[in-house]
Amino acid sequence: MPSVLFSPAVERFEIDFFVDGLPLYKSSRTQFWPILMGIHNLPNAPVMTVAIFCGESKPLYAEEYLGQFVEEMNELQRVGIVIGKRHYTVHLRSIIADSPARAFIKGVKSHNAYSACMKCTIITERDGSRLYFPYGAPCESRLHGLFCEDKYPDHKIHITPLVRLDQCDIICDIVVAEAMHLFYKGVMCKLLILWTEGFRDLGCKMTRRQQRELSAHLRSLKLPSDFQRKLRDLQYVKLWKASEFKMLLHVPGFVVLKGRINNAAYQHFMLLFVAVTLLSTSYHRAKWELANTLLHRFVKDYGTVYSPVLLNSNVHNLLHAYEDVHRFGELRTISAEKYEAKLHDIKQLVHSGRNSLVQAANRLQELWQVEYARPGCSSAGREEQSVRPVGSDTVATVRHGFMLRKNFRDQWCMTNLGDVVMYETATKSGPNVTVHGYTFSNQVPAFTEPCSSAELNIYAASMDDLDTVTLQHYPSSTLMCKLAAVETENPGEYVFVPLPHTYLQ
Repeated sequence: MPSVLFSPAVERFEIDFFVDGLPLYKSSRTQFWPILMGIHNLPNAPVMTVAIFCGESKPLYAEEYLGQFVEEMNELQRVGIVIGKRHYTVHLRSIIADSPARAFIKGVKSHNAYSACMKCTIITERDGSRLYFPYGAPCESRLHGLFCEDKYPDHKIHITPLVRLDQCDIICDIVVAEAMHLFYKGVMCKLLILWTEGFRDLGCKMTRRQQRELSAHLRSLKLPSDFQRKLRDLQYVKLWKASEFKMLLHVPGFVVLKGRINNAAYQHFMLLFVAVTLLSTSYHRAKWELANTLLHRFVKDYGTVYSPVLLNSNVHNLLHAYEDVHRFGELRTISAEKYEAKLHDIKQLVHSGRNSLVQAANRLQELWQVEYARPGCSSAGREEQSVRPVGSDTVATVRHGFMLRKNFRDQWCMTNLGDVVMYETATKSGPNVTVHGYTFSNQVPAFTEPCSSAELNIYAASMDDLDTVTLQHYPSSTLMCKLAAVETENPGEYVFVPLPHTYLQ
């Protein structure tokens, strides 16, 4: 048992499961299909491996893959688990997977089929070889009971053991609004390809000059170190990782795209940007219904701004994103990112083509024993606030995931009153950190449609208005979030955008 689980400060484990395929070699069809798990209410607990299927293709049937898992999970939910001398109950919270994996484990048609939506009964239409999801077509929400009674014959193709999984609503508990595949690699990627390559005679393609200017703007950005990658040129957009699409959508996209895509496409993109911003943090929970309204407008207008035949499964699933967020919480709590990282780690454990599964199992067991032998390094007990010197700089950790330092990229934050602050230094007295910095004499909302950017704590300001004479002092408890500073086309003018994961929840 990992060190973070020796004395869990909870009475119930709320478990998220993740499934996906993992090709191992370029010259072989051998692949893993791991089942991974995370404990939602113990965020410092590592992702754990439940089981791994190995073969030259995915398992033929979901029963072969999930049958034993369902039996064991039902037993755990029935009797719980004992750690040390304490008894804990176990609860299935969600199952996370991309579209092909979701279809496989549910035994239903793939995402690009005739009756493919896993949340509603919409019927796709055909345009040549292209299937699309018409907005506004008559449909009803799918129901767990009707699914289990085989009332969806045009949707189901195999029996799935998940119908035997206790406390699992097979419609509601299998996540569709997984941000990495839906918003980033799905919708955002498709939009960028439309803007760089066009589609038929729509006129949505940027000129070569606009693409060069946009690429240069992306390269010049100094975004926070919270983002591990730099944004690459648009010529590499088909090679971009999910983290790059995420970065563009969450932070600089609405700044760098303005004036470079046509106005209709830009206003349409703003619907997506605002909705995703709202759904990405519980801080904006009161505005989640607004986000749902904006996503419905985005899908409705998609066929007008582009073409109805481009309403693919990802665009359609935006209509169901609010359902998942309302049920489970902000988007990052149902994200596949940490599980995809674990898949990468598992792949690195295999060093030859022989006995791949044995190699992975042995290495995982050894790593488990290392965790077990280190009870003192639980991340749950690490210091949340700190001030430490790094060279001539002073680095302040305001709270977990919220770091400030004097290097421009990580130099910006916002107070509870909405003031943008440029970090200068920090001090610590006892357990409390105080941040010292400078503020602007004037800051204004960066946009007004589809709502005022002030509703999202996004402001524009000029460096000419930065008061570097009066040093202000802010206890860490008064800091709302960390900001990214995005330079506009006007020299010295920046737009300051909150990083969703740094809000005080």
